Amino acid sequence: MAFIVDTCIFLDQLNTADNILTAAKCSHKVEKVMGLTDIVFSEIKYPISIRNTIENGIRTKVIKLFEVKTNNKYKSNFNEIRRRYYEHLSPSVLQKKIQSGEYTKEQAKELRFKDYGECSCIAVAIENPDRVVIISDDQGHIHLKPDINLFVKYQDDYGIKVWYFHEWDRHTKYSQQVS
Repeated sequence: MAFIVDTCIFLDQLNTADNILTAAKCSHKVEKVMGLTDIVFSEIKYPISIRNTIENGIRTKVIKLFEVKTNNKYKSNFNEIRRRYYEHLSPSVLQKKIQSGEYTKEQAKELRFKDYGECSCIAVAIENPDRVVIISDDQGHIHLKPDINLFVKYQDDYGIKVWYFHEWDRHTKYSQQVS
């Protein structure tokens, strides 16, 4: 069983080495491993102390890395989510928008990878909906398609579980450990 942590949680809540290690310990106390996808990990560039702590946690097996880029099932799920819901941010569509002047190259590059982290978390969770809980404070709305909520869609279709940080905290008693 695992808690898969989305990028926003590492950047906003677990943004120090001590907090990450405490979160991993709290997860283990409730018999779950704290994990993240390789895509979420690639989104965390700074601060370097967070990257180093996560790398050390993965190496020592305190944190589990779910490899979406290389695991065929996860990769297929991820590609299907992106194809189905993010076609409007595909390279060909974005290139046309650059040519028309609607977006700059920088804007298009940023949009191309929009919501990659949460899509990767969903790609893992749909394979094990009873064993995985996604921890995210993102709302699950698709960029430029706010009427579609991926978290709700995949909860309805696959039974995945998504908790906000405060829900995870309530189950693991994390905040009592960092006080």
